[in-house]
Amino acid sequence: MPCSLHFQVWWCKRALEPPHTQSPVRCQGPTGSALNDPALLPLAPLAGAIQAEILLQRVAQRVQELHEEERQEVSGYTQILAGLKFEKALIQQVFREGIMRESGIYQDILEEGRQEGRQEGRQEGERSLILRQLIRRLGEMPEPMSSRLATLSLEQPETLGEALLEFETIADLEAWFESPE
Repeated sequence: MPCSLHFQVWWCKRALEPPHTQSPVRCQGPTGSALNDPALLPLAPLAGAIQAEILLQRVAQRVQELHEEERQEVSGYTQILAGLKFEKALIQQVFREGIMRESGIYQDILEEGRQEGRQEGRQEGERSLILRQLIRRLGEMPEPMSSRLATLSLEQPETLGEALLEFETIADLEAWFESPE
């Protein structure tokens, strides 16, 4: 059963317009009307719906369907007004799933995380290769030496990889760790 919007709001196309240029809009009618009109979408979460959280999810889904230019603006207004009725965590959860993924800042953060992950993966691979080469050349590594290998800096695995070709004993590896680079 559709719920009605029973409230009067002041609507302005831009939030920074002076109050005397704003025109009142009376929003009454089924919630479905608000879901079909992008200008009314920000108001829909304020409806006295029995299943308000489901309505909020429907609004977020509808916002997601808007053109990119409209989506960011309508999403912002909707989240601000939804904050009058819903907990911040719920709003973030409902809107984060789709809208944030399209944000340029979100994409930058995501790419940075991917790059860091790739770098860490390469470093771990290099350390693993060095450890296997050392074990093959010198035999099992004592635990303190394995721990030191796990803490190598970015450049050290490459340097150690070249130096280990000349190692004959664990003492050579210990000397490499003690030598200044």
